[in-house]
Amino acid sequence: MRIGFGEIDPPDGEDPSDEQIRDAVDRCCQNPYCTFSRPAGTSLVCIQGDWSNLADAKIKSGIAALALGSPPHTRYNPLYARAVQTPRPWGITALFTEYTGVHEPLTVEWTLKPSLPNLRWRTSEAHSEHVLGGDEIAGAEEIVGEATGDGSVSLPVAALETAVRVERSQGPPFATVAEFAKALNRLDPTALELAAGGPLPDMSIDGLAVKQLLATLWFRSIFPRFSPSWRERLLEALATVVVIPNHVLWRGRQAVHLADASFDELKELAATTTVDGAAGTDLQLLLAIARLWGEDAWGRLRFIEAAAPESSSRLGALGSHR
Repeated sequence: MRIGFGEIDPPDGEDPSDEQIRDAVDRCCQNPYCTFSRPAGTSLVCIQGDWSNLADAKIKSGIAALALGSPPHTRYNPLYARAVQTPRPWGITALFTEYTGVHEPLTVEWTLKPSLPNLRWRTSEAHSEHVLGGDEIAGAEEIVGEATGDGSVSLPVAALETAVRVERSQGPPFATVAEFAKALNRLDPTALELAAGGPLPDMSIDGLAVKQLLATLWFRSIFPRFSPSWRERLLEALATVVVIPNHVLWRGRQAVHLADASFDELKELAATTTVDGAAGTDLQLLLAIARLWGEDAWGRLRFIEAAAPESSSRLGALGSHR
């Protein structure tokens, strides 16, 4: 799950402007502490403020557009709540959940004092249920149990965690680079130790997953924790999958090719010009790469010639920059 809030502060008695709504929706849907690897699922959206139903509709459609994204078969299911006559700050508060598919219900067996036969560990699809036996627990030197009336052993929470580690499978501690990055963002000790060293040879590093991480706000904050060898490996994986069309962007009447522009030129374009569609996405990707690895990293990427823009598109672009 992730939660977000976007503030809206319109003048008294007036509806918020389209720009205010757009900024609030963007802020509500961006969270620097968590990212989803799948589309949003059932989510709760609370709208606070005294404005018209038209403004409400714009807010809902804006959040839905970001939640739906590009996946063709998303399961986004919004539940809306309206809070009127609330004190400022007004805005949008949303709790988003990640859609992970349809799953069988988990069977959880709880006891007040878990005895040995009830110590069950259910993990991901890669692991089946395992009941820890007495020999396995005896091999954990740090476990100290307490005898119960039925002849079994009651274990404290710390002992349960130690017993669970007995069953942990061999191999890399994180299956994917996205899982590793999320753990590093939580300051997981294993992830911190791994990031300070070098990439494990048997750990999957998918370039598309690295590209998705660059689109998040929080990845920039954990990037300094990666060692130089990790940074090189992430860039290498990214460069193998990223192919960027050499879009033509317009700064006033001046045409700027994406592959030929400097970092400062692209930063200025992003700050002063609205670049929509695929060109805007690629522009933000290049800026993210330059901020983390430096402008020289662009030399590792592949650029291809983009289709020539239609004259009507150019006229429209010129008109939007007057």
